[in-house]
Amino acid sequence: MRRTLRVALMLSATSAALTACSDQPISAPLVPRVTRVNAAVGNLPVTQCDFTALRAAVRDYVAAGNDSIYDYIRDMGTDAYGQGMNGLARLATVRASTSLKKSSATAAQGAAAVIQFLACMPIGDSVQTDFATNIVAAMDTGGMFEVPTTGSTDAVYSRGEATGAQFWVATPEDAGDSWGSLAGQRYLVFGYKITNPNGFDFNVVPVLGQDGMPKPLNDSLIVGSCGTFGGNVRVQHEADILPDVDMTAVCLGKNSPPIASLSSGFGSNFAALVRKGLNVFAPEPLYAVVFDGGGIGGAVSELSPTVPTTVVPTLAFAQQPFTNKAVGDELGIKVSVSSGGSPLKNALVTLTVTGNSGLNAIFIDYTLNPPTGKICAQVTRTTDASGTADFSKVGVIKSGGYIFSAAATWDGLPATSIQSILTNIKNKKITLPATC
Repeated sequence: MRRTLRVALMLSATSAALTACSDQPISAPLVPRVTRVNAAVGNLPVTQCDFTALRAAVRDYVAAGNDSIYDYIRDMGTDAYGQGMNGLARLATVRASTSLKKSSATAAQGAAAVIQFLACMPIGDSVQTDFATNIVAAMDTGGMFEVPTTGSTDAVYSRGEATGAQFWVATPEDAGDSWGSLAGQRYLVFGYKITNPNGFDFNVVPVLGQDGMPKPLNDSLIVGSCGTFGGNVRVQHEADILPDVDMTAVCLGKNSPPIASLSSGFGSNFAALVRKGLNVFAPEPLYAVVFDGGGIGGAVSELSPTVPTTVVPTLAFAQQPFTNKAVGDELGIKVSVSSGGSPLKNALVTLTVTGNSGLNAIFIDYTLNPPTGKICAQVTRTTDASGTADFSKVGVIKSGGYIFSAAATWDGLPATSIQSILTNIKNKKITLPATC
């Protein structure tokens, strides 16, 4: 359900009239400070809305004194959230243009304008931890700063990487889904590179889930990277390693979109790119095809740091078979699947018998048609969120010494099989159930 934010900012009629007098930042009359637009917004370095400071910050970044961004600032008096998002979208457009941005403008100056906008918008009581630092990185080379319209279905990309270099991307998971469908309203999407390990942190403003703000994502978002990766590289989203998704639609023929003027001192060495209107910029296929649809990605339902990681599925017995059990008893076997210490969810694990001769159908699986179970030549389980496949309700139908073998695949990647300890099963008469 779409949620409409209650506009908390209301200027007096006199103040609104003053702000409407001019779009020219130099000659514009002073606009009184408006306090408590938000309850104090945590992690912002400013504590109150100040339109004079907002205009001054915008002047440091935007080249033209009559740029449309000043219209949005003026109209925030009656629509603080909507016009504020329009202003932030215009900043994103300016960021991508040599003609719209001042030649001397830096990422830090762009970030200062962002912060002043947010101080005058009803965005809840906090932004991301270390926001003031991270928004500078988002505005700089390799960062992501976009404001999709609610109806946009375009992917957003990090900007300014060298031609052919890997870059980061985010897009609604299902084809045709819009950004507005994910949280019910318009919001700022930003991100920046992180190190140790080398990855990317995706975020949005407002922070989802705050009181009065959009709830966590209604549907999944695809986050990932376009580039050339090995066949066993996947996206790790905090502790979760994600099954890969097809990145062809968002990566085919793409380079990282340029940012027109780098604040790192390299100068204006990228061509100007200007978005159309306020929609998210989607790179047109006018670049050389550098990636044949290559990339890695995964579906997430919440936002947090993401890194590419090489996945080697590894098996271990989380619980070895019980010893001194009898025919038909549950053996308590559990198998874990992980990679580099991170659990692998939804891996398919198969348990067979390595040692012991006799009947082929040697397992009793008590999870099938309980309480009698069925006898099976092998049994399979899928790992849970902790990476564990639970075979605890499996027994065998004859006595002897047993060694069990476990094999697994996860997202098309096989694991090296492992063997259990030797366990002895005592004889006991049971009535055999039907076969699988």
